[in-house]
Amino acid sequence: MSISTIASTRTLLAAPAFSFDRMIISDNLFHSVVISPVNKEDFLQKLLMINPEIVIKA
Repeated sequence: MSISTIASTRTLLAAPAFSFDRMIISDNLFHSVVISPVNKEDFLQKLLMINPEIVIKA
């Protein structure tokens, strides 16, 4: 299982995120988690260094 897509979201679903400016991370098996990293750009850059095939959706 690996991350396939990351998208911005403002969903109100319960999630371990302290902000409504969130990201939803999905895998190839239709699982997802909603997070709110402190520094989104840095977080995305580090994930893309590990797996450059991740699709970033606006």
